[in-house]
Amino acid sequence: MPFTYGLSAQLLGLGDDEDPIMIQGMIDIVWEEEDGWCLLDYKTDRILGRYENKAIGIQRLTEAYRRQIQLYCYALQQIWRTPVLQSYLYFMDVHEAIEVPEASVDEMFSSLIKGETR
Repeated sequence: MPFTYGLSAQLLGLGDDEDPIMIQGMIDIVWEEEDGWCLLDYKTDRILGRYENKAIGIQRLTEAYRRQIQLYCYALQQIWRTPVLQSYLYFMDVHEAIEVPEASVDEMFSSLIKGETR
C-alpha cells in the first residue's frame, strides 16, 4: 500500500518553514483489528551466510529498519486517525517476523534528523 504524508519542517526541527517535507513509503501488508491497525513490511536482505549467525543478522537488520517502520506507523496513525497496534518486519531469507516497538515522536524525529533511517 503506497502512502505519502507531509511532515512539517518545524516538527522535524529543520527550521520554521511551514512547507511540508514529504514522506513516501510502500507498506506491504496492513490489516485491521478490532481496536486499530497492524502492519507488516517484507525485507529481502540476505541474512544466512552474510552475518556470523542468524540472530546477529536479524538484530542488525531490525535496528537498520526500525525507524522506517516506526515512521510508517506514525504516518498511518495520522492519515487514518486510528492507532497502529503492532508492526512487524518479516525477513524472507529466514522466514521470521520480528515485532518492532513503537517509538515516541521525539525519539523518532530526533533520529530522522541525525539520518538514522534506512
